[in-house]
Amino acid sequence: MSEAWPTLVFDCGDTLLHLSPRREEMCAGVLQDLGVEVPLAAVTQAYARVDFAMQMHSSELATEEDKAAFYARLNRAVLSALGLGSYEKAFGPRMVEAVRAQRRWVPHDGVRAALDTFAARTDLYVLANWDLGLERVLADAGLDGFFRAALSSQALGVEKPAPGAFAGFLARTGLAAADCVYVGNDYVADVTGARGAGLSPVLLDVAGRYGPHVDCPYVQSWAGLTAYAVAQWGAG
Repeated sequence: MSEAWPTLVFDCGDTLLHLSPRREEMCAGVLQDLGVEVPLAAVTQAYARVDFAMQMHSSELATEEDKAAFYARLNRAVLSALGLGSYEKAFGPRMVEAVRAQRRWVPHDGVRAALDTFAARTDLYVLANWDLGLERVLADAGLDGFFRAALSSQALGVEKPAPGAFAGFLARTGLAAADCVYVGNDYVADVTGARGAGLSPVLLDVAGRYGPHVDCPYVQSWAGLTAYAVAQWGAG
């Protein structure tokens, strides 16, 4: 491919794809069905608190039983953060059913147009903290044709930001770290992890969690990422 463009490597969840509807929306809906009105902002804040304290490690959730146990703990923690622990017995099964019936991973706005632009100029890969279903999720979202390979943390046996995740990815693909730019939405897992492994990071902050003060290239949309890339490496 073009020598002017680096190889582009992408995170998946909340970078390429996002959940629709959001888990916060599903949670608020289930609570409403149980007769409890909770503002969406309060549910969002509860999930943020729980996520901070209870990190999900996809590579460790090897079975459906492991996943069910993790999400049961997550649901309990969210209800506790909302002061609604007494609803746990009724909430858990309904939330599981809502997720199964409604949840889909869908591309962010502008993803396909951006990937079309990038794929015409360089090779594209995915490296994500995910289980072995990563390739299937990308295919279901209609993005599988863009990438030369998509490697999950479970397949590699180690998660970002650990250097081994990036080292394992580079070993599997035969790429050199210095030739790669890594695009992700999480500062710790994606920016510090990539930088520590010798890849150049770009923070794609669609959710607005950070700000342009971060110490790396920063964009807030896929259109912005395309503009950044063309400005950096040229349109041809």
